[in-house]
Amino acid sequence: MSLSYAVEKFMAARHTLAIGPGKVQSRLRDAWVYSLINIQAERDIPDPNLLQEFQEHHERMTSGIPLDNEGTIAASARNLNDDAAMQEARWILDFLYKLEDLEEKMAEQRHAN
Repeated sequence: MSLSYAVEKFMAARHTLAIGPGKVQSRLRDAWVYSLINIQAERDIPDPNLLQEFQEHHERMTSGIPLDNEGTIAASARNLNDDAAMQEARWILDFLYKLEDLEEKMAEQRHAN
């Protein structure tokens, strides 16, 4: 896996946020459960600053205390108010653009060598 894998997962998350059913908290939960949780940050995000940023959001979205049969991501999403959920969704979009920029720069460096 690689940076392109992280980009692919963030693209899938963007798709979930855009057309998934339910409130933003539900779409955010699904974006993490079905896409972003699969990213292995140390392997898939080579930039140290982006790695740290991803890890901070990963921690935020996996630190909820579950009720009954829900997982930590569902608990974290459930506990977000609408504004916080929208901020987290915006972060996913912004982070995707950062990953795409990094991927482009890395491709340019490969072609220059």
